[in-house]
Amino acid sequence: AGLTIVALGSLSVLLTELLGRFKRDLQQSSLTDHLCGVWNRRGFDLLLDTEIRTVARTGEALSLIFIDLDDFKTVNDSRGHLEGDLVLQRISRGLVENLRSGDCVARVGGDEFVLLLPRTNAGEAASLVSRLKAEVTACGWSFGIAEHRPQETAHELIERSDTIMMQHKRARGDRRDPLAR
Repeated sequence: AGLTIVALGSLSVLLTELLGRFKRDLQQSSLTDHLCGVWNRRGFDLLLDTEIRTVARTGEALSLIFIDLDDFKTVNDSRGHLEGDLVLQRISRGLVENLRSGDCVARVGGDEFVLLLPRTNAGEAASLVSRLKAEVTACGWSFGIAEHRPQETAHELIERSDTIMMQHKRARGDRRDPLAR
């Protein structure tokens, strides 16, 4: 009887641990992009809200870089979706490898990424983009940088960086080979 109680107790601890791990994995999978292994839109929105609350308290800088891959549809159309997936994975890996540990990379659309940069002003974000352009070359990309303004909502910050990115894309013409380095 004593061994049965010990066995049941051990089994209970094991099941509790497995259930906890399963719950953490499930929550993590609901916040990350399954293809690229970075945050998804849901996870990014949670992080952005947290960072905006922090900035409201501390007054520190917060910048967001909106990235859109140039003519990405042609990669899928001409080289296939598997190649398109590989390009997305290379882009996300290159972004992650070139950021600080407290920065965030998220895939928020099919070929759209955002970088959330705490304690980074727009000038520092522009310097980062210059470095990223040389390092993240699996596909051409356009960007928009926006530094958070006091009282600005998460939606307004994202919209502003997206608008800047679209202006940047239009100004360049965006008629190059998307896989050109």
